[in-house]
Amino acid sequence: MKSQPDSQHESRILDYRSARDKGPDPSRNGQQYLEIRIGRGRKWAGLAGFALIFLAVCGVLVILFVRFTSSLRLAVGLVVFLVSYMFLMGWWASRNVEDRYK
Repeated sequence: MKSQPDSQHESRILDYRSARDKGPDPSRNGQQYLEIRIGRGRKWAGLAGFALIFLAVCGVLVILFVRFTSSLRLAVGLVVFLVSYMFLMGWWASRNVEDRYK
């Protein structure tokens, strides 16, 4: 059995187990942190999956707008405008989330 943890990750696991065994901290109202560790490979796979789904949705929107407007140029312009507007609004809404409830 090891007396000292080999890495920082193992020490955090041991800290979590000791904190878990002590019971809930009354100053945190029973809330606990949940740490999700994503490896580098899974991060890139998730990003690639998001990009593929995003492009598929954009393609469906372009096809739908071409049927409505009968113009590929107008349909692509509408989709680019809609997607860029949604990204801009999402970026603005997600800024300073930590400062929002202080």
